[in-house]
Amino acid sequence: MIVSKAVHRIFNFVSYAAIAVSVYLGASLITAAVSNSKFEGKPLGPVQVALINDVKDSSKLQLHLLNEASSPPKSHVIVAWATWCGPCHSLLTDLNAEVAAGRLDPSRVTAVSLGEPFSDVSAYLQRTPLPFRIALDRDGSLSKQVKIAGTPTVIFLDSKGVIQRFSMGGIRLARSVSDFIGKN
Repeated sequence: MIVSKAVHRIFNFVSYAAIAVSVYLGASLITAAVSNSKFEGKPLGPVQVALINDVKDSSKLQLHLLNEASSPPKSHVIVAWATWCGPCHSLLTDLNAEVAAGRLDPSRVTAVSLGEPFSDVSAYLQRTPLPFRIALDRDGSLSKQVKIAGTPTVIFLDSKGVIQRFSMGGIRLARSVSDFIGKN
């Protein structure tokens, strides 16, 4: 009888802890969505990142402005990610599958690793090659400019570099990226 009361108390504690964590995470996502929605309809503005041209040679990094106009102008998607982020791995794998299936033009996606060293990103890319542009946001300029609160975060830009929407994770996000690029 004493054992079952202890087990019952432990179960209750774990249940309440799980509820508290769920409420906290839900509130964090809502706060991030409200914060990010302030940027929708506004231009991204100049954000400088370092494009990775060779995963084995950091001397070949190329500075690049994310809002640089393409010719002809096309919509674009920026994926903010990190090598340690499990949901980011899933999203990048799903985007890779969208490219392989012919539903997504890889030239219209830039995956930006947030604040990580070249060596970490390089090791990840050697294990998991990706068909789209990969960049480093070494100084956190993208995160600061649009107040990224978590990864993965996807920023949908129209052909003029205006932010159409943000998305933090989610089911079928890779398909949403393909649909956005396909329609714009």
